[in-house]
Amino acid sequence: MILIPLMIISSILAIIIGVLVGIVIGVVPGLHANTLSAIILAGGDNLEISIFLFSMLVSSNIFDFLAACYLGVPEEGEILVRMPLHKLLLNKRSLAGMRIVAMTSVMTYAIFLGVGFLLKDAIIALYDMIKGYAWLILAAICMHLIIKEKNSRLALIFFTISGLLGLITFNINLKDPFLPMLTGLFGIGSLLISGRKSEKIPTQMKKVVIDSDFFDLAKASIIGILSSIVMALVPSMSPSQVGLLSEDVEGGKRSDERMIASMSSINIADLVLSLISLLTLGKGRSGVVEKIGTLLIIDSNNYFVLLFSGFLSCVLSSYLLVKSALWVSQRTDWFNNRLLNIGVILFVSILTVAIDGPVGIIILAVSTIIGYLCDKNKIRKSQLLGCLVIPTIMFYLNFM
Repeated sequence: MILIPLMIISSILAIIIGVLVGIVIGVVPGLHANTLSAIILAGGDNLEISIFLFSMLVSSNIFDFLAACYLGVPEEGEILVRMPLHKLLLNKRSLAGMRIVAMTSVMTYAIFLGVGFLLKDAIIALYDMIKGYAWLILAAICMHLIIKEKNSRLALIFFTISGLLGLITFNINLKDPFLPMLTGLFGIGSLLISGRKSEKIPTQMKKVVIDSDFFDLAKASIIGILSSIVMALVPSMSPSQVGLLSEDVEGGKRSDERMIASMSSINIADLVLSLISLLTLGKGRSGVVEKIGTLLIIDSNNYFVLLFSGFLSCVLSSYLLVKSALWVSQRTDWFNNRLLNIGVILFVSILTVAIDGPVGIIILAVSTIIGYLCDKNKIRKSQLLGCLVIPTIMFYLNFM
């Protein structure tokens, strides 16, 4: 009888510690939950460690939006909202963006609590139908997104170049190939552009009104969930690519607030679907969830515990996101945007050298140049996901 309260207490502590560690990972450029999970050496049936890891993953994904807004360094899943968040920041309404992220994240996760078990059987059936053609679907989606660009020829060039970079990066035995490649393509390149525009971030308004109503946010959550099922079935599909597809589903260009709502929904849906994928297909979509699969036997009971723990982490992280955004938004005069960008670039460069050595810094430099040129030519950054897509297709065709 005493064991049950102790298990509950240890699980709650695992959630709290996971959320706090996730906050650090989310706001510090270059850090990723996958990197930390890779160094955990525990083996056997470790429920508390698994709860800690999943809570950390949920929290870091939510706080990635804070870094994307105030530091201008988005992870892959926040590429599409960098400009909407930047507009809100310049209009002193960044707190509205963070509240939308918090509300939509909790709403999306709450929906998953209701349909999580129903999706399990559907995903198995769909995966069995398309698994032999997954790479073709991936290629078709990428070509569709390239054709959507105003300059589709230039988009194809960037897609191909980033794909070649990915092939090289994944074949030179770096300890963490994602750090220099993705940070350069999606982070530092954008900082070099934004750092030339302004030095000061305006002090933000404490009281803001969200223009989108509840039904707009709920619609974004539902479309995000439905669109995200594609990620569970097709390898190397990313949140930003799914975000562009969901824009087609909604029938046109969305407002900045609805784009933020949609992408926060897709990011949360991706995490839960990764857990469902581990339960149903035996493989997760992220390094953290794959690690959980080595620590814990994922049966229906453990799946429910992780799913509910993730929801508690989502609620706590969303609350802390809004509180943190309110604190930061009133102290933007502390930050010089240009000096902040320089500090971020130096930190990531030092981290890259420490992990991947001189070769890593070369990859970082090359990827930064590609990312900078992509921004400068006004090509969507999602085209640079060729760095993941082309190696995946080559693998399916047995060329790697």
